[in-house]
Amino acid sequence: MVGLGLLAGCASVPAPGVSPRTPPGPAAAAATATRQLLYRLVYDGGEGRVPLRVVLRRAGEERFQLAVSDLAGRAVFGVDSVGDRAVLVDHRARIWCVSGPELELTEVYPAELPLAALPRVLGGELPVPSSELRLSGDRADELLDGAGRRWRAVRDGELLVAWTLLDAQGPALWWTRQDDGGILSRRGGGQYRWTLVVAEEATGPLADLVPEGFAEGVCVD
Repeated sequence: MVGLGLLAGCASVPAPGVSPRTPPGPAAAAATATRQLLYRLVYDGGEGRVPLRVVLRRAGEERFQLAVSDLAGRAVFGVDSVGDRAVLVDHRARIWCVSGPELELTEVYPAELPLAALPRVLGGELPVPSSELRLSGDRADELLDGAGRRWRAVRDGELLVAWTLLDAQGPALWWTRQDDGGILSRRGGGQYRWTLVVAEEATGPLADLVPEGFAEGVCVD
């Protein structure tokens, strides 16, 4: 299933000691949600066509939570992210773990994108903040990030309408705006289509995403 595939790095082996159930770091302290967005998302890949309901809650630039359920409202997985660290929750396996930047979730989530890029991608922005990009040669639409990866951006005035991540073999990942959402495709198969359904202001602290009774696991790459 998609939920288990996304959390392939979350092993159900008890971790020694006690790990925090929220990501470490100052941005996690007393975080208050300022924006809540509901998306309808369809993943089309090797496991077939899977429709999902995605709720994104943002609390500043570094902190966000993602709650994913099926169309019947059953929770599938959750992400509580601060910077390059995240708590991952697999509801079907009833386990959770704390990941670091080294974790790669390759079965469903595009390995080319860090988890921290999720809100930007869903919101129709380049995955990499503009402050971390510079021009690549003479092309105004081609950019380099801090890791030396090439991005191509297409704009209609100020509006971003498409972007592509390029490597030595050509396009590796590409996104196109579609109405209030987008289509993200990856080389080798797998496509994500989503539409924004509701966007609203939110108040109150971000809740603990880990239900009582879930076992702590170890995130492994």
